[in-house]
Amino acid sequence: AWYIICTLSVLCQIEDPGCLWARVLKGPGIQPDSPEEYENLRVKMNLFYHEVDLDVQKLKPAELKEGLVCVVFSLALKSWCRAVVESVFQGMVETQAWCLLVDHGDRIIVRADDVRTPLEKFLQLPFRVRRFKLAGIRPMTLQVPISENTAELVPSSTWDSSATKYLHNLLQVSTLVEAVLCETQAGCSAIELYLTINNTKVNCVYMTLFCHPQNTGLKYNGPNVAESYCWPAVARGFDTVLVSHSGDNPLSYIPPLLMLLQTVSVVSSLAARTGPTAVILCPGWEKVQTVLELLEDSKATYNLHPTSVLLGVDQEEPKKFKIPRNCQLLVTTPFTMMRLLDAQCFLFLRLCHLVLDEADVLYSQAPEQMSVILKHFQKVVSGEERSSCPRQIIAVGSRWSAGIEALVREHMIYPSVIITVMEEAALYGRVHQRVQLCLDCDKISVLLGSLDFHPPKPQKTLIITNSAEETEHVYKSSSPAAQSVLLLSELNARHVCGVLRYLRRSGALLPPELLQFALGVQQAKEEQKTDRPLCSSLKSFGFCRDSTVCPDRHMINKSLDHPKHPDSGTVMVLPLCIKSANVYSGRIVSQKDDCYETLAAEMNAHYASERRCAVEVLKGELYAIQEENIYNRVRVMEVPEKGEQLFSSVTACFIDEGRTQEVKSHQLLQLPPQFQDLPGQAVELILCRAQPVDGEVDWNPKVTRAISQKIRGKLHQARVVMSVGNTVWVDPMVRMTRVPGLKTYINEYNVHAEILASGFGVNNPQHLELLKRVFQGDENASTLQHLTDDRFITNTQISLIFHPQIKWFQRGELVTIYIKLISPVMQKCEFHSDAVIYSGYVNDRHYYTKLELSGDIIAEESSWEIRCNEPVMKLKKKEKRDWSLLLKHKSRSPAEFSSNSNQTHLNKLINVFRITEIQASEGFSTVGAELSRTN
Repeated sequence: AWYIICTLSVLCQIEDPGCLWARVLKGPGIQPDSPEEYENLRVKMNLFYHEVDLDVQKLKPAELKEGLVCVVFSLALKSWCRAVVESVFQGMVETQAWCLLVDHGDRIIVRADDVRTPLEKFLQLPFRVRRFKLAGIRPMTLQVPISENTAELVPSSTWDSSATKYLHNLLQVSTLVEAVLCETQAGCSAIELYLTINNTKVNCVYMTLFCHPQNTGLKYNGPNVAESYCWPAVARGFDTVLVSHSGDNPLSYIPPLLMLLQTVSVVSSLAARTGPTAVILCPGWEKVQTVLELLEDSKATYNLHPTSVLLGVDQEEPKKFKIPRNCQLLVTTPFTMMRLLDAQCFLFLRLCHLVLDEADVLYSQAPEQMSVILKHFQKVVSGEERSSCPRQIIAVGSRWSAGIEALVREHMIYPSVIITVMEEAALYGRVHQRVQLCLDCDKISVLLGSLDFHPPKPQKTLIITNSAEETEHVYKSSSPAAQSVLLLSELNARHVCGVLRYLRRSGALLPPELLQFALGVQQAKEEQKTDRPLCSSLKSFGFCRDSTVCPDRHMINKSLDHPKHPDSGTVMVLPLCIKSANVYSGRIVSQKDDCYETLAAEMNAHYASERRCAVEVLKGELYAIQEENIYNRVRVMEVPEKGEQLFSSVTACFIDEGRTQEVKSHQLLQLPPQFQDLPGQAVELILCRAQPVDGEVDWNPKVTRAISQKIRGKLHQARVVMSVGNTVWVDPMVRMTRVPGLKTYINEYNVHAEILASGFGVNNPQHLELLKRVFQGDENASTLQHLTDDRFITNTQISLIFHPQIKWFQRGELVTIYIKLISPVMQKCEFHSDAVIYSGYVNDRHYYTKLELSGDIIAEESSWEIRCNEPVMKLKKKEKRDWSLLLKHKSRSPAEFSSNSNQTHLNKLINVFRITEIQASEGFSTVGAELSRTN
C-alpha cells in the first residue's frame, strides 16, 4: 500500500462510489498537465483523420478486442478522441464497440468500421483521466425476506442510485477535491476522498455516505425493535399500526414510506388527476414543520416535492389555495385538510397513502375531522378505476386509544398491528385491571390474598358442540379474561397520578381511597411549586393544558404576585419584545414624567465622555451595552466557562425591554451606581381574549411575525383589566394616530382584531373570567386536580371552581347545544326522550350535567361530536315547534342534584353544571353553567 496526497480536478464522470473518473492536478512527483498540449493533440488528430486522401483501410485495427487503445469520433464532442475498447458486441446490423474516452471519462458506442488505429505521436501524452474508487466502503442493500417480517443490511454487487446521486451533489457544491491515494489494482486507484464544503473539510466516506452531516443532530442509531417490525410492513404497502415509545418520532415511518413512494409509480389512470399521492396528518403546526424539514433534508424526496400547508379559519383562503402539480407528498393537519376538502374536494383524487402521525393525539384533538377525512379516503380509493392502485393507511403513536381501535376495525384491511409498550398492549388485549391500596409492609399478604390458588372447579371439562363456530363461541365465553393486579403503597405516591390516568383509560373501577390519595398527592405537588413562575399557558389563555405534568405554578403566591402596576385604567404601552401573538414585553409610558426617558438621556451623556469596559463579568450584576446610539441596562443571567477563547458570550436580560439574548462580554460597560437605582422598566403585557386556532398549544409563527412587524416599537393605548406581579393584562389594545393639522385621534387598528383577521387566532371570551377565578377566588381549591371517576362519590363538600357555559340555538327541527369545555376526554353522552346526560374530563377534573329539556326529542336521531375541541350536541325535536327555553325547570341547586341521584350507593365526587337561563335574542340562547361539587 502507498499513500500520496494529491489534488483532483472536478470529476469528469461518476458512475458510482466504486468508479470515479478524474484528473490529477497536482501531487508529489506529479507533473500538472498542460491544457494547451491536449488541445494541440486534439487539433492534430482531427486534421489527420479528416484528410481526404487518407487510406482508411490501413488505419483500421487488425482485431477489435477488449483493452485495445484506439481513436474514435465523438458526435457529442464533434472531435476525434483517444479511447480504450471496453467491450465488443454484435448489433442489429453489424459489430459495435463500447469505448471509454480516456481524456474525457465518457463512454460511447461506435461501429467497428469507425474505429481507427492511433499513430505513435498521438500516444506520447498520458491519458488525461484516471479511474478511482472510494476506499473502505462497499455497497449494501436492505434485504426483506418474503416469509419473515424482518429486514437486514446485506452486501450488494451494485451501488444504489441514491448513493451515486448524493456523492455527485456533494462534489458539485465542493470548492476543493483532495485525495489520499491508498493502492492501485487493475488500473484503478483506491482513494480516501476529502471535500471542502463551506470552508469545512470532510471525509467523503465517513461524513457523507455513512451519515449526512445535516442529520448528525438527529442522533438516530438506526431502527429499534418496533421499527424493525414496522418498516417491512410499511415498505410492502400494508396497512400498519405502530404503538411504541418512539411513536412520536417521524423516523419510525418516513424511511420505508419514502422507499415505497420511490418504487411505486403513479398508475396511468391517476396521472391525469390532481393532488398528492400521499398525505401525512400531524397534530399541530410544529409537528408539520418538523416532518417537512426531515423530508426536505432527505435526498430520497427530490422527485416527490414534499410540501406543507397550514390554513386558518379564513373561508376564502382554502378556495384560493393550489397544491403544486408536481407535489406527491403533502404534510398538513386534520383541520387544514378538512378546510381543503370543504372548499375543493377534488384536490385529493390521487391519494393512495394516508399517514397519521401521533394518531392517538389526532383522535383526541380532532375526532370529527378524522372521521370525515377517513370517509373521503375510503371513497376515493374504492372506485373501480382504482382497483390496481395502491391503498395504504399508516398510523403511529405512543398510546392505544378507542380512535385507533375504530380505525383498525372500520378502515384497515388485514393490518399489521405492532405494539411494543406493554401497558398499551394490555389495553389492546382488554386485560382487566384491578388496583388495591395497601401499606408497604402488607404487600405480600395482600398479593397472596389476590391470587386464586384454589379454583372451585379444578377438574377438566369436555364440551361437545354441533359446529366449529359454536365451539369458538363457547371457548371465548368460558375462557377466563386476563387480569392485572396492581398494588399501590405509600411509597408509590409519585406514580399515583400517572397510574390513575392509565386506569381511567382502561375503564377499571377506581377505589375511593385511591381518588383521595391522588388528590392529596396533587395538592402536595402544587404546594411544592410556590417558588416557580406562574404557568405561561394559564396567563396567556386562562387555563393550563395539563396541570398534572406542568412544572409551573397554578395558584397565587402573595409574596411573589403582589401587583407592581395599577390593575385598572387606561395607559400607553410600548411593546418592544414580541414573545407571541398576544404576549409581549415592553414599557408602560407615563404621559407626564417618564423616568426611563430621563435615565436614558443621562446614560447617553455619561457614556459620551466616559466609557469603561467591564473588567470582570459576574452573574446577576448590572452592566450597560450599546446598541446603535442607545445604551441599555442589562443583567447577566449566565456566564459560561471562557476556556481558551479570546472573546466569550454571556446571556443577558435587557431589564428595560424584557428580552434575553447572548451578547459579547467585551461589549459590556460598567454601570455607575446612580444608574442602578431605577428598577427594571420591562413589563409583561398580555392581550386578553385571543387563543390559537384549532386548539393549538402555541401560536403559529406566521401570526406572531405579522403582529411583531405591526406593533413592535409603536405606542399603543390599552385598558388594564388585571395586574399580578410584573404582568399586566390589557383589553383592548389600540394603535391611535393623530390626524395631521387637527387635535383629533383615530384608531388605526385594534391588535385583537388583527389577530383574528390573520385566520390563525380565535376569540377566547372566558379568558378574563377564568383568570379572576384563579387569582381572586379560593387559590387553594383552584389548584387541586380532582382526579375522579363518575362511579364514585365522596361526602366532602368542595367549593366552586370552574363555571363553563352551555350555549344553544335552534333551527327548524334541530337544537344545537355547545358545551364550552376545551379538549375534554373520556366523554359520555346519553340521549333520552326528555333529557340529555353529559360527562367528561378536562385536566383530570370530571364534569357532569343532566339537562331536563323543555320539549321531547328523538333520542335515536340525536348525536354529539367534537367541533373545534369542544363538545357539540345535535338534538332532533319530536315536534317541529320553537322552544322558548332549553330547560323544563330552572337550574337546581347542587343539593338537589345529589338528593335526586340514585345512580350508585358509593360516594361520588363530580363537578356538576348549574344551569341558569340567560335572556337571548334572535333565536340564539345562552345557558350559563356554573360548576359545583356536591355530596
